[in-house]
Amino acid sequence: KEAATKTTSVLLEHELYYNLGQFQLTGKPTKRPDGTVHEADDIVRFLMDLIVSVAPRHDSISRHEALEALGAIFANPSKGIDIIVSEEGKLQQGDSNKSLRREVFEFLDELAKNERIIAVRQSAELARDRLLHADANKERLELKATHVKNNWLASQRDDVVTTKEEQNYESKWVCPSQVHCHMSVDPSPAFDDEEDDAFLRSYKRFQNVEQTRKRVSELARILRNELPLTEQAPTIVEGESAGSSPVSANYVLFDRYRAMFSLRNIESPEAIEILSESLISDKSCALFRHEIAFVLGQIERSSCEKALIACLDNLKEAGMVRHEAAIALGGIAQPPGLSSLEKHLSDRDTIVAESCAAGIEMHTYWSRFNSGA
Repeated sequence: KEAATKTTSVLLEHELYYNLGQFQLTGKPTKRPDGTVHEADDIVRFLMDLIVSVAPRHDSISRHEALEALGAIFANPSKGIDIIVSEEGKLQQGDSNKSLRREVFEFLDELAKNERIIAVRQSAELARDRLLHADANKERLELKATHVKNNWLASQRDDVVTTKEEQNYESKWVCPSQVHCHMSVDPSPAFDDEEDDAFLRSYKRFQNVEQTRKRVSELARILRNELPLTEQAPTIVEGESAGSSPVSANYVLFDRYRAMFSLRNIESPEAIEILSESLISDKSCALFRHEIAFVLGQIERSSCEKALIACLDNLKEAGMVRHEAAIALGGIAQPPGLSSLEKHLSDRDTIVAESCAAGIEMHTYWSRFNSGA
């Protein structure tokens, strides 16, 4: 928090806000290094104040990240600070320890309806829907967390029989669980199905390969927002999201994000191809494309690099998207990415230039690490 108030770098400032969200602070007192304590609302109100600040130093990218942090802080249903929502969708009165979460929800809802900067407005919408999703699925999410842990432990046993094709495909491409593959607190949860989780080994050791590929195809339609309004939604859509306005026609942004993180968790060649293609071809919004670039960076496969380089090289693309592509290329740490990063070190967009400098340092570090040097 202190560092965020002092830096003049948008790149560093927004990364600090991201980290505040990853902590998922609770309402319990936290001890500072000097021995004093503060409540979580100290951080929450700090984020809310900067989001509505008109100060020029608070770039829209920083405001976006602060909004995402608010969604992350209140996304965990086990924190004991739930929103109380009636069947009619109206907030109900709860006890006093839940007032902060209600206040944050109303704050996000107001921004989602009235903020003029698109990326900030959409970030508020995502964070609001993240809170509503956690509130509507509290018991199921808590149960799932237990199942994920228990079944991951069970998956380490050697007495589970699988076909050679399943072993080859899934050992390479399918994550064991949302928790163990990617430790980030995401702006939306991946889709899942309690009865038949076709893209994660959360409830079974291995899944049918064709079933997984079919699920990838369904996820691609949601990601691309391709489903006609008159067509019945596929079963993967759980109907749990808030009634946000769609980015273009069919799926709300929250559901498209869920499809994105589901494809990330699958990590199959088909899933990576779909994400890479969407990074280049999507015309819906920069916020969506910047998250795809982030996800491709999390996957860290060389097959992600071509799309990320094309994104960084596209001078017409939004700075927030190109910045994320540069950071992703640094993490993947392959020679083609280094050439692209060096080419844009003096980019006219400051956050892109700074990201390329950071990306080159990341590239050097991970190249040495991967080579064992």
